Parts: sequence; C-alpha cells; structure tokens
Amino acid sequence: MKQFLKTLRNMQISYGFPVAVERGAVGKKRRGIALLIAMMTIMLMLGVVSDMIVTSSVNIELAVASRDRVKAEYLAKSGFNFAVFLLSMSWGFDLFRAQGTTPEFLKKPLADDASSLWNMINRLPPIGSTLVAFVKTSKPKADDEEDDDPFKLRSVFSERVSEQMELFTDSFSMKVSDEASKINVNECFKGRCTETLSRLIAFFSCPTEKEFLQSKNIDPLELAYRVKDFITEAKGASPESGFGEKNAPYENKTPPYKAKEFPFDTVNELRLVEGWDDDIHTVFAPYLTVYPYPAADIQYDPRINLNTISPELLSCLVPEARSQACAESFAIKMARLKEEKKAVVENDVKQTLSSLACYTGTSEDPTVSKNPEKWFDVKSSVFRIEIDASTGDQERKIVAVVRRIMPQDKSYNRDKQQVKRSYQILQWKLI
Repeated sequence: MKQFLKTLRNMQISYGFPVAVERGAVGKKRRGIALLIAMMTIMLMLGVVSDMIVTSSVNIELAVASRDRVKAEYLAKSGFNFAVFLLSMSWGFDLFRAQGTTPEFLKKPLADDASSLWNMINRLPPIGSTLVAFVKTSKPKADDEEDDDPFKLRSVFSERVSEQMELFTDSFSMKVSDEASKINVNECFKGRCTETLSRLIAFFSCPTEKEFLQSKNIDPLELAYRVKDFITEAKGASPESGFGEKNAPYENKTPPYKAKEFPFDTVNELRLVEGWDDDIHTVFAPYLTVYPYPAADIQYDPRINLNTISPELLSCLVPEARSQACAESFAIKMARLKEEKKAVVENDVKQTLSSLACYTGTSEDPTVSKNPEKWFDVKSSVFRIEIDASTGDQERKIVAVVRRIMPQDKSYNRDKQQVKRSYQILQWKLI
C-alpha cells in the first residue's frame, strides 16, 4: 500500500487521470523549451539591432544628401552672383572702350560678339578643385594656337593658392548665351508687330521647316498669325490664322481655355497655341525667346544680334543665303567669321549682309520683308545665365535671364535710386 501511494505521488495528472512518467523526463523537457526560448530571444534581438543599424545608415545618408543639396544650392547661387559680376564688369569695360575719350588702342565700337568678355566666361573650366588640375596641366599658347587660359589663371595660382583650392571639393560651371540672337515672339503683344510676323513667316517658310510643317497639315503663314493672335490684346482673329473666332480652337480643348492676351512667360507656353505640338516645339523653340517682356517703361531694342545669330536662322531670314550661287560661300564666310571672332560694325550691317549672305533687297517673294537689314543689330541687352553646381552626389542648376542696363536708363525710377544696378533679373529658376 505504501509503495502504491509513493508511485501515485510520482505520477502526473493529465485530463484528471494519473499518468506514469519516467524519472528525469520532466527535467529534459524543460531544458529543451529553455533552449528554444533563448534562440528566439537572440533572433529577436538580432532583428532589432539590424533594424537599428539600417535605420541609422539611412538617416546618415539622408542627412548627407540634405546637407549636400543645401550646399549645392548655395554654390549655384554663388556661381550666379559671380557670373553676374563678370557680366557687369564686361559691360563696364565695353562702355569704356566705346567712349570718345578712350585711347585709340583701346577704342572699340559698342558690340557684342565672340570676342566680348562675357563670351570668355564660357571658356572657364568648372570652378573648384578641378580648376587647379586644369591650370597645372595647361600650357602657354603658341603663336598659332588659341589660348586655353583666357583669364591668365596661371599667373595667380601659387603653390599656397593651389593647396587651398584643392580643399574645395565642390565645383560649379557657368554658361552665358545671348538671348538677342533669337526672335522675340513677345513683341506681338503690342501693336501690329509687322516686323516680328515677317521674321516668323520667313523662319517657318524655310524649305526644310516648311516641309516639316506641311507634313503636319500646318501652313507657315497660319502658324505665325496664331502665335500673334494668342498674345495680342485684339479681340478678333486675324484672317490669316485660318480661324473665324480667336478662342474657337481653344474652347474645344480638355480642359477648355482661352487665348492668353498677355505676353508669354516662357517659351514653353507656345505649346498652348493651336497646332504647336511637341515636335514643332523641339524644332523651333531653340531659335525663339520671350525676353525681355514688352513694357511701357522699359526701352529695349528688339533687333537680332548679327554677331551671335546662328547660321541656320540667318539663312532663313535672308533667303538669298540659301541660293545655289551663295550657299557654299555663305557657309565658308560664317565659319570664318566665328573663327576670327570679328564683330560687325554698326553702320556696316547692310553691307555685311550683302557680302556675307548675298543680300540684295530685291526679292520678289511676298513672304520676304523688303528691308530685313532693319531686323539686325550688333549689340545685345539680354543674356541667359546657366549655372551647374555639384556637391557630392547632389546637383543643382540655376537658369536666369538678365538684362543689362544702360547708364542713362530711367526705367523703374532708376534715376532716383541711390544704388544704381547695371543689370535687372528678368527670370530666375532653380532646378
């Protein structure tokens, strides 16, 4: 009886019934569970630690990217200020050289061309540590070679300056282009814009361009007048546009809209004009501009700079240049003019067009203006500045349009200002 009770005490109860187990089995079972719990705990801790490491790495990368993005932005702004300073400096130098009291060996008519100081900015290498390597590897030019160091940086880069510049790991590059080398479509906002229409018609009627437009069932004359009607304040449509009602083609769009009747803010707004699609924009937009905006208190010259115009646009505006007798000579002379960096003197515009593009002024083509020499000038007032800045993996870009101001300009009450700036920012975009 005692033995039975002893055995009964050693039994486990399962579902109300005594169950005999082998001695030591309970301890073994408990030791297996402890191992499983320990392994699960370790795995959970490893997961938490891994997540903390990944989160920490991502946060560090985000912080570095945010820091570099801010640095690149302010680096781009610094590059813009530097470009504006060089542009203003070149403007002051050009004004000095055009004065009557300037010594003869420095005197030069006021003109903007390939030899202007602002154009030399485009030959500067990226400003930063790479500039040191460029200066160290560049060599003085020979008599028959073009100088690759127009700002004479070799003379100012001592060993100590080089060591300091090499610490500047970031860099920015500058590009300045002449907006006066293009056709300003915003001139049609006021008045009849007869000359602007003539330029657009001549441009759209170039043989290749005309064939391209006709492949899209668009007439060059109609397209030019549609651009004019879209921004002009006149309420009626021009008969040449092909529409009886000015807003008729736009009211059927999704969503519907009306003609702007105000100057274009950017060249991209030309896509709103009826018939002007992405393909047409790709072909024609590089030769068009909207700067400066027409305004009552701002005086500007809408003529195209003959020194900076592209040969393609010039051959469209002066059809004689495309003639069989002149085409080859025109191409050779344009290349030589760019290579020799010669400026066209103001009173020689007509003569230059005659010798360069075989211009006669007697064309019988009704789409050709009788006096296109009035379309051209040798000076510019509006420039596009592009700054590309990079810091680490981050890049920022500034695109701005700047108008140079003549000393006697009184727009915006400039004559009453204590500090008279030599430039005005017309457009600014940070990318």
